[in-house]
Amino acid sequence: MAEEVVQEKGKKKGVIVAVVALVAILVVAVVAYSVLPSIRASAPYELTPAAQVDSLASSSLMASSVENSEGEKITIGDISKKSQKPIVMNLWATWCPHCTTEMKDYQKLYDEYGDRIEFAMLDVVDKKSEASAARDYIKEQAFTFPVYYDSDAEVRNALSVVGIPMSVIVSADGDVVLARSGEINYSAMKSTIEKVLNA
Repeated sequence: MAEEVVQEKGKKKGVIVAVVALVAILVVAVVAYSVLPSIRASAPYELTPAAQVDSLASSSLMASSVENSEGEKITIGDISKKSQKPIVMNLWATWCPHCTTEMKDYQKLYDEYGDRIEFAMLDVVDKKSEASAARDYIKEQAFTFPVYYDSDAEVRNALSVVGIPMSVIVSADGDVVLARSGEINYSAMKSTIEKVLNA
């Protein structure tokens, strides 16, 4: 009988220890989850091409044609030569919630750096209605950054894009220095732009 009581107490003690350990792990996880994003937010994105950008990406990207807001065909190389500045590109679409979420951050970045960085917001025209929807969206939101339309998927093919949003930074010399899929972090992108400008 006494032995059973001891065993029962041992089981209860073991359960209590396990629960306390689990709670401790959860507390650490919550703290890490809340603290780490703020640490990462201030760190610039790595300025190396993403895995999907091969050695031919820069030249093929420069030769890729898009449509400007007037419906005229223009290459990314033409945009680069005309501006003679680094280019921040963003591939997006109106049906992509992560794309539309980051648009206000891109507008803030354009307001801050538009005189030193060329911005090219590239709408992914994957269906007939997308270009029209994009024009309406840009007008409704009163965005002022330059918008282009990847109607023939030339940019997507050059960069082997598998998902959007995708941000790309091209140096003033026409080299791809960053290609990153996923929604941007404003602070990190700002730090990255500063790094490009100070290179």
